[in-house]
Amino acid sequence: MRRKLDDAWSIDLTGAWQRERPVAGLTTWRTPGRSMRVGGVVWRCASAADIIASIDLELPADPVGKVGEGGSGGVGARAAWLYRDTGDAHYTLYGYNFTDGEGLETVFVSADTADTAWAFAAWRSVTHEGSQHAGR
Repeated sequence: MRRKLDDAWSIDLTGAWQRERPVAGLTTWRTPGRSMRVGGVVWRCASAADIIASIDLELPADPVGKVGEGGSGGVGARAAWLYRDTGDAHYTLYGYNFTDGEGLETVFVSADTADTAWAFAAWRSVTHEGSQHAGR
């Protein structure tokens, strides 16, 4: 089901997700065994490659994998880092979607290390309305 994250961003989430009240600019969505944290980010005068490089420096070391892709659905580029066994969560996917000058950070957490497909599918389903990339 397509869900609005804010005025411009939306995502497909399968199942009975519940949205919690935003705290410090971040909104958390939950369903049994899974959660997603969402926050907007703004970049000025930086290329997607520069943005991805700066994010890479801020994330924890030693990800299991990194993914970079061209975007779709109004999104210019996408990047993600996957971590396993991070405390009480068995895996965490940090996903980023970019348009010109703004972006969306989504952090997907699950207790099931065998099923990362849902998080990658949700991250890839993020769309942005109104950017110059729409329709590409």
